Amino acid sequence: MFSVSSAVPSAVPSAVPSTVPSSSSSPSSPSSVHSQRDLNKHLLMMRACFLLSDVEMLRPFTESMFDQLEAGRWKWGNDITVHLRRSMQKRLHGVTGTTSTSAAWASAFDIERWSASLDAPLAATVSTLTSPSKGSTPEFNKIGALDGLRLNFSAPWPLSIVLDAPALERYNRIMRLLLQVKRCKFMLDKTHMTLHRRLLELQKNGCGTRWLARDVDLKHNAHSAGLLLMELMHFVNHFHAYLMDRAVRIEWDHLRADLDTIHASASSSLASSRIVSVDALRKRHYMFLDNVSDQCLLHPRSRVALQQVQKILDCCLQVAGCVVTFMDLAPQRISWTGERKESSAAPENARLAKVLRRVGVLKHSFRRTNRFLIVLIQSHIRHAKGAAGFLESILTAVDFTGFYSKRGTLLD
Repeated sequence: MFSVSSAVPSAVPSAVPSTVPSSSSSPSSPSSVHSQRDLNKHLLMMRACFLLSDVEMLRPFTESMFDQLEAGRWKWGNDITVHLRRSMQKRLHGVTGTTSTSAAWASAFDIERWSASLDAPLAATVSTLTSPSKGSTPEFNKIGALDGLRLNFSAPWPLSIVLDAPALERYNRIMRLLLQVKRCKFMLDKTHMTLHRRLLELQKNGCGTRWLARDVDLKHNAHSAGLLLMELMHFVNHFHAYLMDRAVRIEWDHLRADLDTIHASASSSLASSRIVSVDALRKRHYMFLDNVSDQCLLHPRSRVALQQVQKILDCCLQVAGCVVTFMDLAPQRISWTGERKESSAAPENARLAKVLRRVGVLKHSFRRTNRFLIVLIQSHIRHAKGAAGFLESILTAVDFTGFYSKRGTLLD
């Protein structure tokens, strides 16, 4: 009833054993792959881990990586699989036995099939963070610091036909972009909260009591830094929402609907014209990954637009670092000795001035790059003639009210 030998292309000869029966009772038939082997549960699991749809699944794992990169100290070495599995295990304990939708994939989750690896350039970054050499320039503070991270999943037969190596490579490419955005979101939120708490602390202690303002315009510069952080958070939050909703959730709904149709066709006893091969599942899964990749700007034709987005994300990380440095330098702690007050540290006015100049440069760089991205997307929309609707969603996300496209001259 189902012909598997003709369904799987020669590009992945190792995925299909040479002795696969072609009868309808074959374990590699679409009905068997879809039902008996719980393809839906495994796809939900891939979505939760690779596409980060389950917020809590990899949060301890990813946020620990973000903190280590921020601090410039890598504690895990080259073996990060144990930390990945620990994060997964913690999440599984929270969903096992529940009636939530998360429990649907929890029953099929096998942690031992998961692993993580560090490829270049992250492996080189880890080596530098673990044992930095004199004069080295680690790239841990760049947006591409996690480009070498790779998650691996060993799918059981016959699910390995659908969840094969090319599919995992596509999943990893999408995941790395999502991690870049989530890292910026995490750092901006953390920096904004730190700035707010620091200002409240300084206001409570009072100027001249426990600290002196090394920066005469401390309040003004702190307010400007807060506004810049909010502006960057606006971009990152909206772009993140676009990725998780338009690129991941909507395409996932389309995939589930098509898989249900394929399963219904394979289970039907009607005319043979409705019979499908296992390749239909595989091709539809590839189509899902390619659609998500396209909408994440990972297609070669979107290379320039993706570069602009990554420039903005890199700018976000640098601004976050500069704001933290500014709040460390601007208020100068003092100690009292009788009627004389002494500074607890040597003046660092030159470094503070350099940080403030850097913040100004980054602000203008972000706005120029953002305007160029908007113009580029608008140009693609005009030439696409309705064939790339996701570009309009991106444009709405990064320029919702037309603030940058209509008022660009006011932002210089």
